[in-house]
Amino acid sequence: MLHLYKTERARASIRTDTIVIVLDSQKTLPTTRLSTNKVYYLRQLWTYNCGIHNIVTGKTHMFMWDESTAKRGSQEVGSCLVKYASSLDDEIKHAIAYTDC
Repeated sequence: MLHLYKTERARASIRTDTIVIVLDSQKTLPTTRLSTNKVYYLRQLWTYNCGIHNIVTGKTHMFMWDESTAKRGSQEVGSCLVKYASSLDDEIKHAIAYTDC
């Protein structure tokens, strides 16, 4: 797998129509910090963060939302990818994505 990753990265650094990205979701973050244990377990608002890193350019895009907006499923991660893809140049024709799942 590491060999494939390095090969794809080298190819994308030469070809301007290809990108290689790494996608990862951060640990769920509590939005408010509460000091009382009883209140902490009653209701906590959770924040989600999805990062997309272009390994050739080194640029990272972060997408954050809280659980009142949406959950953290495949639809939400797909929405992050679509939003990221819409920010790319028109010359990009191929995208290679790596994720931990």
